[in-house]
Amino acid sequence: MLIVDAKFIHGSELCALIAVDENDRILWQFASDECYGTWYSFLVRFSPPEVVVADGHKGMYHFVKRWWPNTAFQRCHFHMVSLVVHYLSRNPKDEAGKDILNLLYRLKHIKSHEEKNKWLTLHRIWEKQYEKVFNERAETGGFRYGKLRSVRFIMRGLHLSQKKTLVSIILSNLSRNSREKPTRKFP
Repeated sequence: MLIVDAKFIHGSELCALIAVDENDRILWQFASDECYGTWYSFLVRFSPPEVVVADGHKGMYHFVKRWWPNTAFQRCHFHMVSLVVHYLSRNPKDEAGKDILNLLYRLKHIKSHEEKNKWLTLHRIWEKQYEKVFNERAETGGFRYGKLRSVRFIMRGLHLSQKKTLVSIILSNLSRNSREKPTRKFP
């Protein structure tokens, strides 16, 4: 597993690309920005991990899909919540926003395959329940609930329907030896 992120220093002039591997080694490199090319120059020397946990930046995502096609890409829970709150606020006014925020907060508590499947079912129910809301048009011709549509797109970006997800891999590792417990919590 590889957990990656970028931290901008001095505004937008310099950023540090940071990776933490499964042995808790912290690796970093300075870069001018966070794009496909800088992620490539940083990550090309790594062996493909089983999972990459990241903020979902397009450059990182495209690197993983192109160069590590068998690596699962998992969005970081913290970044997911931050992005959804950016669009909806911490106290959404409409029911669809309240429901998806509550569902998103449940995500970090998943501890079993059964809980993961239940969460996926609830997410599908949410999408079906508010399908008409997502497609409702404003008088101007655009979508009335554009921010909610953006959140739906972000939530689909979780890639939880893939067979290889962070939760699935952690659970499969635990089931190999039921006495083992995870030594570290991941975002």
